[in-house]
Amino acid sequence: MIHIRLSRRLLRWSGTVVALLVFLGCCYSLGSRLTPTDATGRPLLLSPSVYRAERYRRSAAEWVSRMEEVDRLLTGLLAQG
Repeated sequence: MIHIRLSRRLLRWSGTVVALLVFLGCCYSLGSRLTPTDATGRPLLLSPSVYRAERYRRSAAEWVSRMEEVDRLLTGLLAQG
């Protein structure tokens, strides 16, 4: 049977390093999910007012696509009747 001796200082230091790496990984993951991106997927650095305008623009684009679908469905219904 093999016995390995490790000092408490080394264990404490190793635990600190592992905890720091996990924390940094979580911060990176959170940042990559919440950072707004452009059409090519590159991150955008926006001021709060520009961010709100960009969010509204994206919402408006979704509304337009939904309205186009509703228009297409209604046109199909009118063509049948």
